[in-house]
Amino acid sequence: MEELESDAQSVSDARELGMEEHPYSSRLKKIGELLEQDVVTREEVVSELGNGIAAFESVPTAIYCFLRCMEPDPEIPSTFNSLQRTLIYSISLGGDTDTIATMAGAIAGAYYGMEQVTESWQQSCEGYEETDILAQSLHRVFQKSL
Repeated sequence: MEELESDAQSVSDARELGMEEHPYSSRLKKIGELLEQDVVTREEVVSELGNGIAAFESVPTAIYCFLRCMEPDPEIPSTFNSLQRTLIYSISLGGDTDTIATMAGAIAGAYYGMEQVTESWQQSCEGYEETDILAQSLHRVFQKSL
């Protein structure tokens, strides 16, 4: 990742924004550090990773939310599955919640699959039936290409 952030334009952009030279790399490392801690407050997550609209303040936070919520959280009812925990935790951080929760939810959904998307959630999504048909068609095309 540092190689990607080391080109002249990236370094210039980071300096112009008053950031360290490798904002993504440093935040990805911070994710690992936070995950190793027993207790991490929401304030720490926001302070270390961010919760703003800028990609370097939302993408690492979304990744952290997904990874953190793979295990049960004592602050989130145990009746919620990992996907639901990810969304609830993402929203609880405040800031650009729609962006962070959407990205974290997409990662969790891709990892866990449709099994963790409750029927009521599916039915609440506009265009769910059409999207499901398209997704199944795309999957069939992919399977044929193997």
